[in-house]
Amino acid sequence: MNSSSFLSLIVRLYWLIVAPAFIIYFSLIRIIVNNEKSVKVSIVGTSILLASTIIVRYIDIRFFNGTTSEGEKATIKDWYNYTKLSFLIVPPGTALLLLVKNYIL
Repeated sequence: MNSSSFLSLIVRLYWLIVAPAFIIYFSLIRIIVNNEKSVKVSIVGTSILLASTIIVRYIDIRFFNGTTSEGEKATIKDWYNYTKLSFLIVPPGTALLLLVKNYIL
């Protein structure tokens, strides 16, 4: 395995598995379980992870010949759709968790 394919693997693992897992951690566990300061840290952490995931997905498509879930070569349109979907899910999901924590729990 050459360094380029190893770096490609790291990039894909980051945006596919690592960052989403930490987004779930920051959004779900830290907001619901911890105190007010932790909520602020969680919102900042979620925002940084969301931005980094979108940037890393772009790098995967642009420099490492990223693919779609069907195995086809990903395009900037795929990246745009990924970005749009990410912003439609993560911020509203985080806001919903905050509402649940503040008004239901």
